[in-house]
Amino acid sequence: RRVHGGLHFISSLAEMSAEIESVVFGFTLPQPIGDGLPAIKELDIEKFKLFLKFVSQYAKGRQVTHTDFHALQQLVGVDEAVCEKIVIGLLSILRFSVKRKFKNDVLTKEWSDLGLSKAIQDVLLPEVTVCRSLLEQAESAHKLALPTIDVMLWRLDVAISTSALSRALKPSIPVQIHLSDGRVRSFDMTVEQFHDLRYNVARMLKEMADLEAHSIVFKIDD
Repeated sequence: RRVHGGLHFISSLAEMSAEIESVVFGFTLPQPIGDGLPAIKELDIEKFKLFLKFVSQYAKGRQVTHTDFHALQQLVGVDEAVCEKIVIGLLSILRFSVKRKFKNDVLTKEWSDLGLSKAIQDVLLPEVTVCRSLLEQAESAHKLALPTIDVMLWRLDVAISTSALSRALKPSIPVQIHLSDGRVRSFDMTVEQFHDLRYNVARMLKEMADLEAHSIVFKIDD
């Protein structure tokens, strides 16, 4: 993507990043991949490694400058416009492969359909694994997590009498919950509330089991 008066390489990367996130790869080939793919397929393996190193550094959050881009261009010895298409196209392929958590055999089939050679796939696959691991670590570090229940204790009490009634025989259920963050919460429930709790928990567990058994979930896992 060239603009008269200068190379807007960094802004092109930013625009492409927003576009790729909404693309379902395999149905509609993203334009950056389509533009860069012919040149990518013509690269020998050593030049491909140089491009992949440059692209993966950007994908991992490293600041990329025009100086870095021109240094890469001189190193590989390709035209500026072609170099730009290769970088943006390869970044598109890398980001798709990292964010869509397919198994390796699915990824390599997709790459083969693009016409990427076995040598390129063998170099690209380990980099995808590294980038995916970094992405998952970042997601885990910023994930909002609520405390879980470590221990739940309860018993059935029956109030034989009260200050107002000599014979009440009213059951209640004191509950004590120990949370994973160390806090302890205690409260009382009526028998009806306790049965509602049991019913709702059982219903949610069944819904989760039904969802996990759905064929769509298996397709995503595959």
